[in-house]
Amino acid sequence: LDPGYALAHSGLADCHTVISAYAAIPPREAYARAKAAAQKALELDPTLGEALASLGALKLIDEWDWEGGNRDLLSAQQLSPGYASAHQWRALYLLPMGRAEEVLSELRRAHELDPLSLLISTRVGDALYAVGRYQEAIEQYRQTLALDPNFGQARLGLGKVLVHQGKYADALAELRRASQLSEGDPYVLANLGYACALAGRKAEARETLADLQERSRRGYFPSLALAIVCIGLGERDRAFEWLRKSVEERDVNLCWLRLDPLFAPLRSDPRFAELLRLMKVKP
Repeated sequence: LDPGYALAHSGLADCHTVISAYAAIPPREAYARAKAAAQKALELDPTLGEALASLGALKLIDEWDWEGGNRDLLSAQQLSPGYASAHQWRALYLLPMGRAEEVLSELRRAHELDPLSLLISTRVGDALYAVGRYQEAIEQYRQTLALDPNFGQARLGLGKVLVHQGKYADALAELRRASQLSEGDPYVLANLGYACALAGRKAEARETLADLQERSRRGYFPSLALAIVCIGLGERDRAFEWLRKSVEERDVNLCWLRLDPLFAPLRSDPRFAELLRLMKVKP
C-alpha cells in the first residue's frame, strides 16, 4: 500500500534475518535479502533506528564485522531508545567476546522494553543458562511458558538446562515436547540427540545423527545441528568438521560458542581458537 514506508522495509529485513535462524533457507541467501531491505529502509529514512539495528545485526552475523555492527547497534539504541531488538541484537556482539554479564544486561533491557516478547524472554533464560545460573534460567523459561505453554524455544532452553543439571528424564521430556511444537526444527532435534548421548542412550543419539545426516543430503541443512550431536557422542573430530562448515554457512547460533556450556568440552582444543579466528573473534 505504501512502498515508501521505511519501517515496513526494516520489518521485512528482520523477517529474512530471523528465518535463517530456524534453518528455513541458507543464511547467506536470507542475509542478502535482509540487507537489501534494510538498506532500502535507510534510504527512505536515514534516522530510522530500527533499520540501522537491522543492518548492524547483519554486519555481525553475515560479515563477522563485530565493531561495525556494534557501532550501528549503539547508534540504533540512541535513535530509537524504546526499540527492544536493538538491545537483543547487541547481545550477538557481546556473546562471542565472552562478555556474559553484559549479554545478560542487554537482554534484560530488551525484556523491560518488550515484556510480552516470547523470544526475548527466552533469550534472557538462555543468558542465565550460559553464565551457569541454572535455577534462575529455569524460572525465566517457566515465566515464558506461562505466557505461552506451546512456545518451543522456551521448552528447548528448559531442556538444555535440565541436561546440564543431570536431570535427563525431565530434559528428554521437554526436548521431545519442543520437537513436537517446532515440527522438526533441526536444532531442537540436535539437542535431543545430544541429551540422549549424555543420558547414556547412545543408540538413540546415533539414530538421530543418522536422521539429520539424511536430511542434510536433501538440501540446505545447518551443519551446527550435526556438530551438536557429535559433541554429545564425544566425536570431537567430526564435531569440529561440522563446526567449521557452520562458520562458512554463517550460522547465527555460532555466536553462543564461547558461552554455551554445550561447547565447553571443545574449548581447550586448539581448533576451537581457530574457529574463533575464522569468525574474526580474538580467542
